[in-house]
Amino acid sequence: MNDKITQLTDALPALLLGFGMNLLAAVLTLIVGFTLANWLGRMVTQAMQRAGKIDPLFHPIAGKIVRVGIIVFTLIAVLNRFGVATTSVVAMLGAAGLAIGLALQGTLSNVASGVMILVFRPFKIGDAVRIEGAVYVIHGIGFFMCKAHLPDGPKSFVP
Repeated sequence: MNDKITQLTDALPALLLGFGMNLLAAVLTLIVGFTLANWLGRMVTQAMQRAGKIDPLFHPIAGKIVRVGIIVFTLIAVLNRFGVATTSVVAMLGAAGLAIGLALQGTLSNVASGVMILVFRPFKIGDAVRIEGAVYVIHGIGFFMCKAHLPDGPKSFVP
């Protein structure tokens, strides 16, 4: 019994040192990853603002996508540092993305249509468009819907 206790007390400092180094590396990885994510997100947003041909609606979105992507990558790297099988985490994220995509299929269709309208500009704010026999004046274009109103006043939202 005393031999086992002696062996455990002899192995304890090495075990604590190894865990401490992993913990320190994980904290440093998180600090660097979050700092890099914020910095690159701001840089992408500023680059989008400097580009004159890109709609202002897209400016913050690209920066947020970059930021979230780097944060996810950082968290996966930290989990890998502690010995978690990251392949299963990545597979789980892919499956969750597929499930969310299928659940939001109609909404994502409207988002894709909104992006196409913003990119190709078939009409702009102030234009009159005919939709199902009625003439609408466009006063707002977004990702999910266009805001329009009839000439006599009633407002409507067109997906």
